[in-house]
Amino acid sequence: MKDPVLLAEIHRGKHIESLHYGHALLYGASGLLQSWGDENFRCFTRSLIKIIQAKVCLDLIDQDLSIEELAIIGSSHRAQDIHLHAIEKLIKRFDLNPDLLQCGFHPHKQDSQLKHYCSAKHLIMLATCKQYNWDQENYLDIKHPLQVKITEELRRLNPEFQNIHEKDGCSLPSFYMSIQDMAKIFFNILGQSRYQKLIQAANSFPELIAAAGNFDTELMKAYPQRFYAKGGAEGLLLMIHLERQEVLIVKVLDGSDRPKNLIKDRFLDELKWRGEYHLS
Repeated sequence: MKDPVLLAEIHRGKHIESLHYGHALLYGASGLLQSWGDENFRCFTRSLIKIIQAKVCLDLIDQDLSIEELAIIGSSHRAQDIHLHAIEKLIKRFDLNPDLLQCGFHPHKQDSQLKHYCSAKHLIMLATCKQYNWDQENYLDIKHPLQVKITEELRRLNPEFQNIHEKDGCSLPSFYMSIQDMAKIFFNILGQSRYQKLIQAANSFPELIAAAGNFDTELMKAYPQRFYAKGGAEGLLLMIHLERQEVLIVKVLDGSDRPKNLIKDRFLDELKWRGEYHLS
C-alpha cells in the first residue's frame, strides 16, 4: 500500500491546527490519469452511490419526476424547509407511507425519519417496491429484488465489481472497493441519459443535494452544469468535470468533513478546473 498524502491543512491565524491525510485519484477515458497516495485504497462507497441507487429506481418506475424530485432522491439533505418540501412532493406523488421508512433517525433530529439525510433515497425505494408489489418491510436486505437490481447496475458499470458490503449509516448496503473501482463506476455513468437527467437536476437545485456550505452544493452553485459533485460520510468526495469527462475521488483518512471545501479548492486549482469561472 502506498503512503497517504497531505490533502489539506487547517490554520488558526498563522499557525497549523490540523493536518488531513488521505488518498485521491483522477480517472478518465484512458484510465488512471493521476494519483495522490494509493489509488487502490479500499473503503466504503457510502453516499456517493445515491445517484446509482436513484437511477435504478427511476428505470423501474419509468415515470417523469419533477426536477426538484430528481434532485432530492440523490441527496444527502439537511432537513431544511426546501428539502422537506421536495420530500412531501415525493410522498404525495406515490402515495407513500413514511412509517415504512427504515433509514432511522438523524442523531440531532429525532422527531421524524423524514429528517434523516437519506430519507428521500429510501422513499424512492419504497415507491419502487410499491409499484412492483415487492416487500416494503425488508427492502434493506441485499437479497431483496431492488437491492439485487442495484448490485447488477454496479456490475454493469464496472464488471470487476465485487459484492462486498456492510450496513451504511441508514442501514442500506454500502459497498467496499478501491477508490479506483469507484472512479470506474462513476466514469461509466457519463453520457447515459437517465444519469444525465439526475446530474442536470443536481445542478439545477444544488441546495437540495446537501445545503449551503457543503462542498458539493457550493461547487455546483459556482459552476452550473460544469460539475457533478457528491459528498459521502467518513471523508469521501466525488467531483466529476462533465466537459472533460474526468472523475476525481478523494478519501480523507480521518473521516472528517471539515477539510472538504479546502480539498475542493486545492484540486480545482491543481487540475486547472476553474476555467473562466470563479468561486464566490
